[in-house]
Amino acid sequence: MMKKFICLFLIFLIALPATFSYVYADFLNINQNDKSIRLTGNGTLENPYIITSARELDEIRNNLSAHYKLGNDIDLTE
Repeated sequence: MMKKFICLFLIFLIALPATFSYVYADFLNINQNDKSIRLTGNGTLENPYIITSARELDEIRNNLSAHYKLGNDIDLTE
């Protein structure tokens, strides 16, 4: 009886993190496959995209013909 309890308890401990992360992501309504970024501005000379994060800075490489403006200091040490 004790072996069954320990076995079930270990299975529970292994399954708990995966279950929690799935439920938590669903609770926050996060689509982890969605990697799109919405930049402020429209990329023109008059209304450039405003870059405020490292992820937005990285996104520049996908549209080198647009105009960009740095909105604040970006810490790339993370």
